[in-house]
Amino acid sequence: MSDAAPIDGQNTIELPGLDPVELPVPPAADEKPKRRTRRASASSGTDSKPRAPRGGVRRPNLESRIAQGFTTIGTFACIVNEFDGMTIIQGAPNLAASLSKLADENPKVRESLEKMLAAGAWSAVIGAVAAVGIPIAANHKLLPPAVAGLFAAAPPGPEAQSAA
Repeated sequence: MSDAAPIDGQNTIELPGLDPVELPVPPAADEKPKRRTRRASASSGTDSKPRAPRGGVRRPNLESRIAQGFTTIGTFACIVNEFDGMTIIQGAPNLAASLSKLADENPKVRESLEKMLAAGAWSAVIGAVAAVGIPIAANHKLLPPAVAGLFAAAPPGPEAQSAA
């Protein structure tokens, strides 16, 4: 487990014996989609203002949401076994593409996938809590130190712990 390279600024993870994996980057929550507004035509003779875009956030497509779900599962699987977790993360794009294609052909599959992905809001909460709790648990030697590295926080070395 200690051979794992931490996630760098490019959102990639590298492990010996496996190809580097680029993690999907979720869209920013405050990013609003660009929308076009209608302008009154010159021949209409009216001074109407362009309509304001309707509110709401555009949801990512099914395939990217499935890939994000598998990536999250793979990240948590790395806690138990790095190789297994990285295998899930590496397979996420192909799994997502094939499941999305099947969902396009079968409405029942799409309905089931949508129900499973509806739990995505809870997985975001769990991920946020894990990002804090896992490095703390590793710091108290409840988890291997390499696990904390997966969450971009490494526990302090022995000299820092003895000074505290």
